[in-house]
Amino acid sequence: MGHDSFNRRNAAPPTQRFGSVVFDFFSTNEGAAMASREGKRPSHENLVPLAALLSRETRAAKMEKPIVRYGEAAQSRKGEDYLLINTDTLRLPPNSSTAFSVFAIFDGHNGKAAAVFTRENLLNHVLSALPRGLSRDEWLQALPRALVSGFVKTDKEFQSRGETSGTTATFVIVDGWTVTVACVGDSRCILDTSGGSVSNLTVDHRLEDNKEERERVTASGGEVGRLSIVGGVEIGPLRCWPGGLCLSRSIGDMDVGEFIVPVPFVKQVKLSNLGGRLIIASDGIWDALSSEAAAKACRGLPAELAARQVVKCLSGYLPFGVGNRGPGRTPLDWTTRLKIAAGAARGIAFIHNSCKTLKLTHGDIKSTNVLLDGSGNARVSDFGLSIFAPSQTTAKSNGYRAPELIDGRKPTQKSDVYSFGVLLLEILTGKCPNLVETGHSGGAMDLPRWVQSVVREEWTAEVFDLELMRYKDIEEEMVGLLQIAMACTAATADHRPKMGHVVKMIEEIRGGGSETSPCNDGINSAAESSPCLSEDTCGGTTSQ
Repeated sequence: MGHDSFNRRNAAPPTQRFGSVVFDFFSTNEGAAMASREGKRPSHENLVPLAALLSRETRAAKMEKPIVRYGEAAQSRKGEDYLLINTDTLRLPPNSSTAFSVFAIFDGHNGKAAAVFTRENLLNHVLSALPRGLSRDEWLQALPRALVSGFVKTDKEFQSRGETSGTTATFVIVDGWTVTVACVGDSRCILDTSGGSVSNLTVDHRLEDNKEERERVTASGGEVGRLSIVGGVEIGPLRCWPGGLCLSRSIGDMDVGEFIVPVPFVKQVKLSNLGGRLIIASDGIWDALSSEAAAKACRGLPAELAARQVVKCLSGYLPFGVGNRGPGRTPLDWTTRLKIAAGAARGIAFIHNSCKTLKLTHGDIKSTNVLLDGSGNARVSDFGLSIFAPSQTTAKSNGYRAPELIDGRKPTQKSDVYSFGVLLLEILTGKCPNLVETGHSGGAMDLPRWVQSVVREEWTAEVFDLELMRYKDIEEEMVGLLQIAMACTAATADHRPKMGHVVKMIEEIRGGGSETSPCNDGINSAAESSPCLSEDTCGGTTSQ
C-alpha cells in the first residue's frame, strides 16, 4: 500500500492494494542416495582418476543448489504495486550454472512512476556495482554493499527526472542456499523454516513503529509529528516534516526533504538444506496479518496456492466487503456482520462525541474504511482525510454520500449517519451501494432507494442477502437492523438519528431479551475492545 505525504493517503491500514510472493527452497534425496552408494565401494579402491574427482565436484555443486518454486498473487485498486520475478539471472553469463533468482515487490505512492522505474532499473544498478571476475563466495560477500549502491543510484536517477512519486522496495536475491534481502519502507519478507520458526528478514521503516528511525530523523534536523487539524487535534500516524511522509526510507519522494533516505536495510542469511519458505508482501498484508499468521495460513500448500492464500486471508476480511463474491471467498455470517455494524457505529459515535465544540465528522464512511483486526472487531479508518481529498475523487463514494452533499457542501455529522446507514444496507443486502439493478428495462438505482422500493411493496424478505438465509432465528434481528438503516438514510438530514442513539439501537438488537441470540458473544467482544464515548473531552485522541 502506498504511504504518502499529508495531502495524500493516510498510512492507516488500507484499501485493497497489496501483493505477495511466496517461494520455497528444498533439496532432493539424490545427494544422500549417491553418498550411500559411494560408501559401498570396496576398501581396496584407493586410486581415483582425476576426471572422476572433477565429475564428483560438479555433481556436488549441482546437488548443493536448492530447488526454488514460487507463486504470486496480487489485488490492486490503484495499480501502484509491482512485482519483479526473475529466476534465471546469470552471475557469469553465459554460464547457466551461475544462475540466481530475484524476487521483489515495489509499492508505489503518489503515482506509479517510482515503482515502475525501480522495477526496471534497480537490478541492473545492483549488478553494475559488483566487480567482474569474482568467485561465488566473493560475489556473495560483495552483494550487500552492491545493494546499497544500487538503491542509492536508482533513487538519484529517478529524482533527476523531477517526478514526485515514491515507492517502497523489498528486494530478495537467492543464490544457492544464501538469501540476501534489502528493503526500504514497510513491505516485509519473512522466513518460515521447515522447523516452524518464523523470522523477519526486513525492518519496518514506518516512523510510528521504528524508534531508531525517529531518532535518526530528528538528529538530522527533521521534525517528527502527527498531522494537526482544526483545534489542534492530532490525527494519523507519525510523519516526517517537511513533506509529511510516514516512512523514513523510500526511493523517490523528491518533495519530502533530505531526511527520507534510500539507503536500505540489508540482511544475508544461509539456510540449512532442510529448506524453508519465504513470503514477501506489501504492507497491506502485514497491517492485517502477523508474520506468524501469514506463515501458518499457507503451511502445507504449494507455493502457487500459498501466495493466493495469503492474499485471500486478507481480501475476505480487511477491508470487509459483504458483496464481494470472488472465487473461493467465504461470505460473512450474520454474527460477524452484526458485530461489524456494532463496532463501526461505536467508532463513528466516538468521533462525533470526542469534541463537542468542533462537531468532528469523518466525511468518508464506506465499507473499505471499516477495517477488522485479528479478532474480527471493526475499526474505522481514514478519519479526517476527506478534507484533503480532491473533489473529483469523491465520485467513487457517491453511493454512500448523503443527498445534501451532492452540490459540494461539506460533510456533517448527519451526512456521516447517512453514509453509515448505507453501510448497514450493504451489510444486510450484500449489494453494491452505487447501483442496484431493478429488473425493469435494465434500470438501476442507488441502494437506499432500491431498499425503500422493495419494502414499500412489502417484499421485505427480498432485501436480505441470500447468504443469510441459511441461518435460523435471525429474521427479527435482520429486520431490526434494516429499520435502523432506513432511519439513518432518511432523505431529510433532520430526520436521521444521532450516532449515539444508533449505537443504543444496535445494542438493543443484541440484547433483545433473547438468551439464544447468535450475536451476543460477537458484539460483546466488540464492546469490550471499543473506546468509551466521551461527552466532554476536546483535543484528545485515542489509539487502539
